[in-house]
Amino acid sequence: MQSTRSDVVKRFNECVDPVSRCSFTLDNEEVLIVFTGPWQRGGTECAKTVSPEVVLLVQVTLQSPADLSDYRLKRNKFKKFDPATPRNMGYTGYIDNASGLVIQAYRGRVTQMAYIATLKDRSQCLRYYDEPRRFAAVFIEFCCPSISLQCPETNASPGDQLKFSASTSEAGASFHWTVTDGKIISGQDTSSILVDTTALEGRIITATVEMSSSGKRHTMTQSCSVKVTKLE
Repeated sequence: MQSTRSDVVKRFNECVDPVSRCSFTLDNEEVLIVFTGPWQRGGTECAKTVSPEVVLLVQVTLQSPADLSDYRLKRNKFKKFDPATPRNMGYTGYIDNASGLVIQAYRGRVTQMAYIATLKDRSQCLRYYDEPRRFAAVFIEFCCPSISLQCPETNASPGDQLKFSASTSEAGASFHWTVTDGKIISGQDTSSILVDTTALEGRIITATVEMSSSGKRHTMTQSCSVKVTKLE
């Protein structure tokens, strides 16, 4: 909302043609730029308040994902959300509404960034920016079989070995487990683990399994919890 097509042409020598959007490659980045005009969502509304050829969106997709820590972001300014449908696929979204930066990350590595209007400028094109989180959205169709997690049904006693098991219809699935307390004594990278509860009286153990499939980028996760009885 602060730059125009002429600014883009001058800076990158791209997007010369008067069309709604253009894309080009810049180093490790695939860049998409969307301009105002009668073509965009809420075009009639925006045309009343914004001149044509103003930049609405700059979307940068990284060909080689980068660590989120590389960007030195002020994390307290961002809100986290799950941008994927279905959910729990390993993606995380980050949005700073005030500055208009929306980030899509996969397992802690940035895959895409979207620069939209700042909060104070967004009112000029409310329909286009009505759901700012959609700029990090991930839709995966027919991707995932279900995964189920079997946990002990009763509370455990300190020192017990708890068994957590995952099942899925996905062929060639691999599993990675984490626990909030206790120690995984066997089964890591398989569909079933044993967890030692020694000295964990009164604690709650949450086990999380992350399932990935060969040839598929996304993952699925499931969690469940068991309480270890407190000794009298």
